[in-house]
Amino acid sequence: MRQNLLNDPLYEITERYLSKASTESLPSEKVIDCVVTDYMRLLYLQGVNIPQSVKSLFITDIKEEVREILVKLTCSSIEVTITETQKSESLFRKIS
Repeated sequence: MRQNLLNDPLYEITERYLSKASTESLPSEKVIDCVVTDYMRLLYLQGVNIPQSVKSLFITDIKEEVREILVKLTCSSIEVTITETQKSESLFRKIS
């Protein structure tokens, strides 16, 4: 599944925003809006035409997808940190 996400432009744009230091203090809704704007721009540049009648629904759906990606990315980051902390604590106990 990770490989599929790596080929997904929406995932890549979201990941890029998370790695920017300038977005650390932004509320998640603002980050989501920025990601969606960049994604819509990418679709436009690729010649994808989204009919006006479904554009609002499409954007709502994309925002929800970005929210899910943010949760996956931030949770995996937390898991890595917890795992590293547990390993460090275990090593410390062995040394003590």
